[in-house]
Formats: sequence, C-alpha cells, structure tokens
Amino acid sequence: MCHTPDVKAWPPPPRLRLRSTGLAAAFSRSTLVIDSDQPDGEHPARYYAATVTNQYARIVHATLSGGLGYVFPYDDVTPDGGVNQAGPVSSGSPAVLAVAVGSVH
Repeated sequence: MCHTPDVKAWPPPPRLRLRSTGLAAAFSRSTLVIDSDQPDGEHPARYYAATVTNQYARIVHATLSGGLGYVFPYDDVTPDGGVNQAGPVSSGSPAVLAVAVGSVH
C-alpha cells in the first residue's frame, strides 16, 4: 500500500523560495557554471558571458536602458548587497509617455 503524505508545505519556506529563484536566474544568466552560491557574489557584468546562455535575454538586456528589464521569470533576482536588477518603469508624477516602434539600431 502506498502512502502519500499531506502536502502542507505550500508556499515553500522563504529560504527555499530564495534558493529556487536564484537557481532559475542563474540558469538563464549562465552564472551557475561559474559559481554555485547563487545569487550572492554575482555581478551583472558576468551575466550571459558563457557560450551556452539565454541569448534572447542577453540581447534584450544589451538594448534596454541601463541593461534593466524583465525578460524571464525571476529576472529581478539580485545578489545580497548588489545593484537592484528589477527593471520597472515608474514615476510618481508622470507628465509624458513616449512609445517608439521600430528598429533599435
């Protein structure tokens, strides 16, 4: 007879959530291959530097202002003490919204 325990551990504890989000970001940024302690100790200059990486995210971040944006789930994961990686566009007193459609080059 098979016994299935009750699943009462949802949502996962904060440390597990941090670990899973950091790993998801590390896979996409290809930083997991150079450092297993994710996301701490990482610098944005090392993101997407490996041969096998998320090329779409690399290209999008290279064209966005400040390199910030939300290209994949958990793209806002930031190392402890690091620069905020979230790329929200917001203003407390907006006056103008300009939208450009076309080539970036």
